[in-house]
Order: sequence, then structure tokens, then C-alpha cells
Amino acid sequence: MSSTRAFTPPKGGFQYPRVFPNSKLTLTSKQSNSKNAPSKNPETLALNQSTIQITLAKLMDMGNLSYLLSSRDEPAQDSVMLARAKRAAVNLQESLPAFLALAILGLIYEVDMVLVASIWLALRAAYIPLYVFNITHIRSVVWVVATGCLICMAVMLVGAI
Repeated sequence: MSSTRAFTPPKGGFQYPRVFPNSKLTLTSKQSNSKNAPSKNPETLALNQSTIQITLAKLMDMGNLSYLLSSRDEPAQDSVMLARAKRAAVNLQESLPAFLALAILGLIYEVDMVLVASIWLALRAAYIPLYVFNITHIRSVVWVVATGCLICMAVMLVGAI
């Protein structure tokens, strides 16, 4: 029979090999298991925003409770605001992959784009109520500026490489 013993991590934490040689990113067990420090990086906030927006769209559909509890043989009639919330969620899902790719590459190549990423995040958060409440002109300006933030992030990344 083999004996088992409890696993104890190394004192300095785990050091994972670097994927990119110019990167100073390392993940230690202390960093990954930190319970007291909430994550404030734009990537995590953007994912949280996406989750909240999709959940809010589902909660706005609670008026169709009888449909939600049925076998759903026919499509439900969405309210105007629910349909807008769904379209805003789809719009976010279209731009979120580009944002996450640029932000993660910025972290890997150590390009400081936190300000631009935070502006993008704030604009996308403002876009949701503007879309749901049909404030069209301001919504369009917010979308264009948010897209400009993505372009700025890409230019910053290309300039640093």
C-alpha cells in the first residue's frame, strides 16, 4: 500500500513559466488565492459587466413568467425595453472579445492602457441605459467613442511592440 500525505505548496509560491519572454507577469499562489483584495483590473470588470447586463435582461423578462414556466412551444412576445436590453447585450458581446484580447495583450507586453480601458468600460456601462431608454443620439456618440477606445488600445499595443 502506498501512503498518502498532504500537499503543501512551496514557500515562495508557484512560479509558472513565462509564455512571452519580455513579460514580467508571474502567477504565484499568494496572488491567485488572495481573498481580501477584490480584482480591479478592467478585464474582470468588463466580464462582470457582461454578466450583470445579461442577467438584467433576463430579469426584465419576469413579466412573461407564465411563458418561462411553460414548455415554450412558441416564441414569447418581448416588451420593447426587454428587446432593447437584449440587443444591448448582444452589442456588448460583439465588442467584448476585442476588448479582452487587447487588454490581455497589453498586460502581457506591459503596455499601460488602464485609463483607456477604464474609459471604454465606463462608456459601455453608460451605453446600456441609453439603449434601453432609447436615447439615440447620445447612445451613438457613446458607441463611437467606445469604439475609438478600442482603436486607441490597438494603436498603443502596436506602438509598444
